[in-house]
Amino acid sequence: MLRNKKNAIHLSHPLVRDAYLKKELGIHMREEDILVLEADIPDDDDKDAGFDCHLVELLSDLQKLKDQAEQKVGSIDRIDIRKY
Repeated sequence: MLRNKKNAIHLSHPLVRDAYLKKELGIHMREEDILVLEADIPDDDDKDAGFDCHLVELLSDLQKLKDQAEQKVGSIDRIDIRKY
């Protein structure tokens, strides 16, 4: 996906490869600010046990990542995670 470099956000997390802000029209044609996290989540043998420990780690740190991003760009309406 092509994106403008000025929308890139530096976030400090071992599983986040890239982060950027995207704008989309949401409910009631209101523009939403979306934090997109491109995550480097390795394939895990624990998936057979019903969970992915790397994904659990990322999800448990989601509020901290959102707080980091909001300090840099303002309010975030939603977070999308893309796995690579």
